[in-house]
This record gives sequence, C-alpha cells and structure tokens, in this order.
Amino acid sequence: MPLGLYYPTERAAPPKAPRPILTHQPWYRSSQGGVETLSTYSLRKPLPSCAVDQPLLADIEAYILRRWEEINEGGKGVRQYAFSITDPIGTEKMATVRDYKFRLFSDDIKEVAFSLGANPGIQINFGVVRSACNISITVEGPNARELANGILTGILDLIRAFRTLNWVFAPDAYHPAALLLIFFSGLSIAVVAPMLLATDVFKVGQASALAGMFGTPLLIMFMLAYTVRIRPYTTFETRLNQRRAHAWKWLIGVLISGIAISLVAAAISHAIWK
Repeated sequence: MPLGLYYPTERAAPPKAPRPILTHQPWYRSSQGGVETLSTYSLRKPLPSCAVDQPLLADIEAYILRRWEEINEGGKGVRQYAFSITDPIGTEKMATVRDYKFRLFSDDIKEVAFSLGANPGIQINFGVVRSACNISITVEGPNARELANGILTGILDLIRAFRTLNWVFAPDAYHPAALLLIFFSGLSIAVVAPMLLATDVFKVGQASALAGMFGTPLLIMFMLAYTVRIRPYTTFETRLNQRRAHAWKWLIGVLISGIAISLVAAAISHAIWK
C-alpha cells in the first residue's frame, strides 16, 4: 500500500437478532401477500336483571365451552376454566356447574361467576346488586370483533327468557336525582294530589281516597324494594327468594284488590250522593 493512502477495510455486518419463539400463532398472511398481526377485541357489558337457576347456568357453561372448542379448532390448547360461588364468608371454585350438588343455592349467596382464561377470554358475573352483574369478552384472531359480539349475543339469548323487571328496584340503576324524583313523585300523589283534585266533581274525601289508592302502594313497593331488598337485581333460586316471590305476589294481589274495591265503592258513593 502506497505511503499516505488509506483504504478502509469492509466492516462485518452486525449479527441478526434471533426470531422470537411463538407460543401461539399471532400471524396470518393477507390477500396482498404481506404479514399482519391478528386483531384483539375486548368488550364489557352490564347484564340484565334475571332469575338464575342451575339449568340456566349449565346452559351458559355448555355454550361458552362449545364456543371455545370452535375457536380453538376442536379443543386444541390448554383450557383455563372455573365456576365459582361467592357468599359473605368466601368463594368456592369448582371445575363445572355440575360439581354443585344442591338443587337450591344458599340464602346468603352473593354472586356466581364463570371464568374462561384462554382465547376467547370470558368473564361472566351474576350478583344480587346491579354493579356486580356484567360480562367481559376478549377474542384474539381474525374477525375478533364479530366473534366477540357473536358470543355476547348467544349468552344474552340464553338469558332473555329469564329476564325480570327487578332492575326497577335497583338503587344503583338510577342517578341519585332520579331516586329523589321517584320518591317525591309518589309522596306528592299521596299527599298533594287531594288538594289538586278537590273540584266540583270530586269532593275532598273522594280525592284523598283516589290519591291514596295510587300513591300509597307506590311508596310501599319502593320502600320494600329499597330497604328490605325483597326484589334483588339477580334472583337466585333459593328458599328465601321463593318465599319473597310468594310474598310479593300476595302483596300485589292485595293492593290490586284494594284499589278495585275502592274504585267500586267510590263509584257507588258518587252515584248515591251526587
């Protein structure tokens, strides 16, 4: 090499980083020939108020496990599933709904839950209060959004026949201002309405009776629902809830009969004394 001239030698290329070892298959080839990652879609939705018994729970369990097998090509992979029941003392976890050997749940049951940890990840909670009733679904793969919404629709279809109107009596279903509006509306019907109905057609006594017939039952029903919890958001099949259901039907029957008798008596009185 001539003096004064410098020829840099060719530098070696840095070693390539090793490709990561994949424990699942998060890749697929697009129609253009490129490689894209699979999408992940998660959703969370509150569940409607409903009556829950063991046949319903068994149907839900069979459905979510069947969908897991479909998504995982006939059940390939490790399934992470558990069913649990929670009471004031603790939580009991079981491998399946069939492991619970009693026909009725305990009177102090607070919550039942399904937990499926693998793809799709599904968490379903039924509780006696509205805030504890929800469903979460996470799916990874092509068409993840459509699969997750399809699973949600299937579960809600199973629950539809068991839905109740107990959400009306759930305090956490309303804004606090709405609760005050309901209470004072019922109070005004029972107390203020007689003064507003005192016209030439209705005398004060008749107006008071008419307002009391509609206002008092409303106040009684909401008082029982909010304080005694005679209508929980989710009604589990227990001996206590069976007695509550019987008492509720008896109460509704008495109120309807009282209103009907009062209306007939008011009509007869009005016809006689007009």
